[in-house]
Amino acid sequence: MNNLGQFLKEYAHQHNARIAYEVKRDFRTKKFSFADIYSLSLKTATFLQAHKLKKGDTVAIWSVNMPEYPILYFACWLLGIVAVPIDMRTTEETLQLFVTTSRCKLGFKSKLLAGSFPDTVTQSYDLEDLLEHVQPLPELDEFPEICPADLAEISFTSGTTGTPKGVLLSHENFLANVNALCQTFPFKAEYRMLSLLPLSHAFEQVVDFLAVFQRGDTVTYLERINQVTIIDALRKHRITSVAIVPQLLQLLMTGIEREIEKKGRKYIWSKLQAIAAFLPRWMRRRIFYQMRQRIGKHLQFFGCGSAPLNNKLAQKWEHTGIEIYEGYGATETTAILTINTPTARRLGSVGKPLPGIHIQLDPITHEIIASGPNISSGYFQDMAKTQQAFCNSWYRTGDIGRFDAEGYLYITGREALRIVLPGGEKVYPEDIENKLNAHPLVREACVVGIKKEEGERVHAAVLTKYPQKLNEIIRQVNQQLSSHEQILAWTAWEHDDFPRTPILKIDRAKVAAILAGHAEKIVVVEVAKNVTLRSLIAQVKKIPISRIKDTDLLATDLALDSLQRVELFSLIEQELGVAIKETGITEQTTVTQLRDLIKNAETVSEALPFHAFNYHPLIVKARVFLQNILVFPLHALFVPLEISGKENLPGLDLPAVFYFNHMGVMDAVCAVRALPIAIRQKLVIAATRALWSDWRQFFVEFWGSGFPFDAKQNIKASLEQTGEFLDNGFSILIAPEGGISQDGTLQPFKSGIGFIATHMHVPVVPIKIDPAYRDIFPPMDEALLENLPKCRKTIWVKIGKPLRFSKQVPVELATKEIQQAMIML
Repeated sequence: MNNLGQFLKEYAHQHNARIAYEVKRDFRTKKFSFADIYSLSLKTATFLQAHKLKKGDTVAIWSVNMPEYPILYFACWLLGIVAVPIDMRTTEETLQLFVTTSRCKLGFKSKLLAGSFPDTVTQSYDLEDLLEHVQPLPELDEFPEICPADLAEISFTSGTTGTPKGVLLSHENFLANVNALCQTFPFKAEYRMLSLLPLSHAFEQVVDFLAVFQRGDTVTYLERINQVTIIDALRKHRITSVAIVPQLLQLLMTGIEREIEKKGRKYIWSKLQAIAAFLPRWMRRRIFYQMRQRIGKHLQFFGCGSAPLNNKLAQKWEHTGIEIYEGYGATETTAILTINTPTARRLGSVGKPLPGIHIQLDPITHEIIASGPNISSGYFQDMAKTQQAFCNSWYRTGDIGRFDAEGYLYITGREALRIVLPGGEKVYPEDIENKLNAHPLVREACVVGIKKEEGERVHAAVLTKYPQKLNEIIRQVNQQLSSHEQILAWTAWEHDDFPRTPILKIDRAKVAAILAGHAEKIVVVEVAKNVTLRSLIAQVKKIPISRIKDTDLLATDLALDSLQRVELFSLIEQELGVAIKETGITEQTTVTQLRDLIKNAETVSEALPFHAFNYHPLIVKARVFLQNILVFPLHALFVPLEISGKENLPGLDLPAVFYFNHMGVMDAVCAVRALPIAIRQKLVIAATRALWSDWRQFFVEFWGSGFPFDAKQNIKASLEQTGEFLDNGFSILIAPEGGISQDGTLQPFKSGIGFIATHMHVPVVPIKIDPAYRDIFPPMDEALLENLPKCRKTIWVKIGKPLRFSKQVPVELATKEIQQAMIML
């Protein structure tokens, strides 16, 4: 295999119909098979060729992760075009420097990113719209000859200032690193990966893009990455493994421990953590089963890299039965040099070298030096830096390390970060940080050198919940350090986190500047959240932020309707990373009270109260069988049907949303009976939440395959569940009026049906029930006997033509057209 275009063809054909990528957009999950990726990559190559791009040209990509990203990568590589991916957190000024330096004429960016490409990019597109542009095009069938040494990518390293340092990565570099990784780490076909790290970085490209593509695993992408979206994805997408950086690992653990503390279970958590250290993995997973249910019971392990891992943090995860596999590498090594594996693992080390990779330590400085087919040829148009870092196919990493007797590599420091004391002694901050981070009262620490007149001084900034104990913490840690490593100055870091680089490493330069008083202090997080909440409300209501007061009532003063509430809660999840319980919002909730709910919110979305096992394939088959032999014949004794419009159903694109006029008790049975068995076998009914408060719950769930749709207090969770059913191939039956008609006339439709029609990307089909149905089952209350039929009468049921709406159609207009279609039947 000579290039990444051949790689695409080989493994796309090998895995064919398996799902390669999935992404949740709005309330639906879009899935792409390996065959889809191959076809779309060929069409995208046609698109690029139509823009006069040829082998050796460069294309800029500035975007969040999404399936279109790897599709664009593959399209470039099929044509020998060089991809120039740029981290989504890169400033527009730096972006322009990168793009101009690499002479990109075409650019793709995400709609979620503010800013634009420089004028040197003659044409740019939103990456989210890529498939819309390429779907009508033919698949490219002629390709240039691409050799292993041909350039595949220019990867600009994070945090670059001044002249950009672009790492040159060839097709051979990627293929060699991916093959070595797949030989060493046992990827399994059942793995489901969650992509959290930027696809602009070599680590993510190798691990969660190319390696899993070779193995045929499924990758899930998120439009927004925060605690809520991550934990929801871990659970709902049955994620087994995640490639992650230590900061995200800490973020997840902090969220878990915060919820445990809120529930008063901190003592139990601590005791179980201590006990788990002496238990086998299967027992650890058993005793922490409840915690794993919250974050995803299928989760097996995290692959961790890109920054030093706190050993204490790793142990916490290990004790829950979720394993940590730490690795090491750099962009210049096409991501991975060493890795821990299930059969060769040493916590605290970064593992052993991959096959074909050679690592040596400089005999004097102990700097790590590496060679192999994955090593870059150097830096883009920068001979001086290339000669400094690369020599005779060896790359000088700048990291200091040591091997143990069994060949495991340990990173002990970085030459560029070393602190030189007045006496000439050299101190590596990571050594001291490891000791600080191991202390039970320290969450994370950053050690920097603060320049004084006499020279540099070791200064520790410490994140801890116990700042009053910091002096004692430092005293205890100093006892473990040599004389020249002693911490002579320290600060309790008063913010929620340290400043970070684009790949979430601590930005030591900013920390040092703040500690030395040379930079403005970080804005207090709570103040930022207060401003953000008001700005989010202003965004939803399309009013100036100045018009929003803390005392405003959400329901009356701000007039937030149910769908605007959905939009607001979605924005709160996206921007603030918390899930608000809609049931906590009342008519009297103010902006201030909403802010308090945000502070105390959990990181898991609110769920609806129904039993998921009722939709298991075996239960579904049993239900359909019992409906056919018992429920429907019994209903037909009193309600014989005359059905028309069945000719509108053949060729219907399923799943679909069927909606009916609500005429009385059990009228949904009429709509279900009118549908063919092929649709009924995968059909669920959206019923009012009130039915889940008494004896009717079992009847609606088991006999009617219903689920609670709460349009008043839990609209977002209801829409989420609707989308999940549609994703799983279930059609939905719903009554848009929101209640039974009291006089037989059609009541105004709720706007939720218009939202579903425009945001769920499915056809909606009207089913009209004869108003005479009310003579058989008049509207009654919850009493069982009063819901029995009053007479026998033949009624008609009419099925209308399917309607489709794009997301661009206003919800109000869609709702109006959907109601009009019912009226016209």
